[in-house]
Amino acid sequence: MASKKGVAVTAALLGGILAASFAVWALPQGPAITIEVSDFEGHIDGVEGIHRVLSEELDSSFLDLQEGRITAEEYRARAEATSTQINEQIVGLVGSGADEAWQASYAAYLEALRTQNTLIRETMAAAETAGQRGAEESAKRIDQLRERVGELVAASEQARP
Repeated sequence: MASKKGVAVTAALLGGILAASFAVWALPQGPAITIEVSDFEGHIDGVEGIHRVLSEELDSSFLDLQEGRITAEEYRARAEATSTQINEQIVGLVGSGADEAWQASYAAYLEALRTQNTLIRETMAAAETAGQRGAEESAKRIDQLRERVGELVAASEQARP
């Protein structure tokens, strides 16, 4: 059972992420949104922290689905919200204008986030077909995608200047 403090911290983090996402969404849409970043290390560290929280929350929700604590519909809603958050992190990395020294690290993390979205889509498909034929193959694909995300995050870390 989760502690009240753990639930409160998780809720606060997710609330902050949601508020930041809304702020990005509410910005006027021009030809392109550019984000001025001068601390590339701090920026990618922030993206990594948000990604970690989103990934852990999604994994927890997927476990809740597998154990029957939530429905496939509830899981799908959570997964779609997470995917939206991941997409916002992708936009932030692309628009950051990372200098040449950080390009390889940013590129690897971008691929990790894109793979995370593929993982999310795979878990949503698994949620819809739970217990049906092909579930084992889907579980194998989910494990492979999780491993790939980890590899790409590690590659990003190694590519840092």
